[in-house]
Amino acid sequence: APKTINWFLPALDSPFYGGINPALRIADHLARVHGVENRFVLWAHPNDGFHRSAIAAAFPGLADAPIYCDLSLRAAAGIPASDVSIATLWVTAFMSAHFANTRRKFYLIQDFEPMFYPAGTMYALAEESYRLGHYGLCNTENLLRAASGRGDRSRPVAPARTPGESAPAYPRTSPARIPAPSRSPQQSR
Repeated sequence: APKTINWFLPALDSPFYGGINPALRIADHLARVHGVENRFVLWAHPNDGFHRSAIAAAFPGLADAPIYCDLSLRAAAGIPASDVSIATLWVTAFMSAHFANTRRKFYLIQDFEPMFYPAGTMYALAEESYRLGHYGLCNTENLLRAASGRGDRSRPVAPARTPGESAPAYPRTSPARIPAPSRSPQQSR
């Protein structure tokens, strides 16, 4: 079983929502239950006090985890070797792809990230991040089906649930009806 994980994360705005929270939730679980040493490699300017307090506010057990910050792909040389590296956003997938000192690379896929952008360079780069050779960890069945359709080596993961907890039950409702606009007498001519 892996004993060290380097988590490649985007800049921390808030550890309480978005893709950061499930990644930190998994890291916290692995530390508590399996004794894994987590390290966080942030695509951010160095600000140890801010980053550490943000992580500790949501997951106190991760407060002392090592944090590395950089905005270049060349800084991977200063990051310690790990059993596993996990990317969490398309830009971090490129970061971890340049990190050679790890046994296995994963990509925590929580959304189809190219759709965050209009068609163009950013869309293409986000889409290319799925072809960098990482093993995918998909947090929904739809993402798993999409990844499998591309031939990815992906597996399902449910980071936001505790063991035995089922998916939330949403009330069934009828489809919304949107009335067609009425035509004024002048338009019907």
